Amino acid sequence: MPVKHSLNILISKYSVVFKMIVYYAILLLLLVSIAAGIVAPIFAEMSAEIQSTGVGSQVHLFFNEFIHGDSSIIETFQAIGVTVGTIIDIVKHNNTAVINGLVVIAVFAILYIYLISFANLVCSDVINNFMNSNSRFGFISNFIYNLGRSALYGLLYMITYLPATIIGLVATYFIGYGLVKGGAILLAFPIAVLFFLVWQSLVLTVFAGWLPAIVVDKKNVAKALVTGPQKLFKNFGYCWMSVFVTMFLCFIFVSASTVFTFGIGFVIAFPTAVVAVKILELVLYYNANGYKFYETDKMVTEETMPNIEEQ
Repeated sequence: MPVKHSLNILISKYSVVFKMIVYYAILLLLLVSIAAGIVAPIFAEMSAEIQSTGVGSQVHLFFNEFIHGDSSIIETFQAIGVTVGTIIDIVKHNNTAVINGLVVIAVFAILYIYLISFANLVCSDVINNFMNSNSRFGFISNFIYNLGRSALYGLLYMITYLPATIIGLVATYFIGYGLVKGGAILLAFPIAVLFFLVWQSLVLTVFAGWLPAIVVDKKNVAKALVTGPQKLFKNFGYCWMSVFVTMFLCFIFVSASTVFTFGIGFVIAFPTAVVAVKILELVLYYNANGYKFYETDKMVTEETMPNIEEQ
């Protein structure tokens, strides 16, 4: 079963997850530092005005009174309400600065998404080298080697896969919102989540052969976007079910890791889910083409790996 093979490979190559985390973190720190340096002067005057309202001191006083059960907390809360109104007026009067700041933040957010997409191709190539010949290649050296292909992949990723994902998120929100408005509050979350998992697994299945075609068969990035998925379309239902099961397991894993660690576990859980999906894409592609691959220290043979075309 592809999911089982993917899990075995994930365990064998879990070090890739930590390298992805380091890449995400370094990139985030770098871009946030640069963005902060650009945004700080834009918000400088407005920030000074907001600080002059004394909102920080009021909030600090509110929490102290709350902890000690001070009866004057109501007056402090009312004072904070008045201060918030003043802050809103300040923001309105600095409308140009706010717009400029949001534009800068949006540009850097898009740039971050673009740059982290590079890791998808690098991750797939590192895993493919292991699956193909049980070889170990460094993440950094592979990143440098694939920089040109990653740049083109990132651009196509931003105009194909990413919009499809955003559409799914927007639709999920409106479905959940509609159910809540309709009174089905208890059903809103599970139905919205189920919809997103179904949608996203369909999107992932459509693009599942893209990266594998690039790293396995050395296809051109643009050409692989067409030829790669074609390899899996004959058995789309089988591939989609494998992706859906993986997505469901990843959702449970990420949710549990995030909730039970107060958000800290998300740092490891999310990259793990990303790598798991990339491994599954490779397994499905290898399977569709009848290629043999390593999942631990032994190669999966045709007897132990069902061929998708025979399903």
